[in-house]
Amino acid sequence: MSDSRRYVAPSWDRIYEMLVDLAIRIRRSGFKPDLIVGVSRGGWAPGRILSDLLENTHTVNIKIEFYVGLAKTTRKPVVTQPLSQDIRGKRVLVVDDVSDTGESLKVALEHMLENGTTGVKTVTVYYKPHSTFKPDFFADSTSDWIIFPWERLEATKLLLEEARSAGRDLNSVREILKKCSIPDGIVEFLFQLANGGT
Repeated sequence: MSDSRRYVAPSWDRIYEMLVDLAIRIRRSGFKPDLIVGVSRGGWAPGRILSDLLENTHTVNIKIEFYVGLAKTTRKPVVTQPLSQDIRGKRVLVVDDVSDTGESLKVALEHMLENGTTGVKTVTVYYKPHSTFKPDFFADSTSDWIIFPWERLEATKLLLEEARSAGRDLNSVREILKKCSIPDGIVEFLFQLANGGT
């Protein structure tokens, strides 16, 4: 039995290029957020970079939990850490890494509106065509499973767990990561950590 999913693992440089494009589009739109809200955990890295590119140091955190495994989700995402700052009367830019099902971003948007924002826009690095929520801004669209640079170990562990459960050769996970252009040395390091090494 093989893994039929397709994967993409954008590099840090590629992510940065995508965020530069997004920052340009956000600036040109005329939307000037008072606060940048990073959806924990996937939105932290892109949110920090957009904070720099939009020259806005006012960042806020919210944690919404949804995924329990690779391509496995709970029924409805929930806010497990509310906004780290009052947003009443503020314009906010909500940042996440991907709009996959769209449910996490719907919950984030509802939470912003319930907390009194005067304007909200959403931005993601990737948008999946099957998503029920289309962000105001996104850099790319794909149906592939995305392995972001900030979650490679987590993805490796989940892929190994799936391979073990399905009785697949664990080297199939190595091949997935290598096909995504993750350097061999990093793949081996991820495997070492995923298998309890240091």
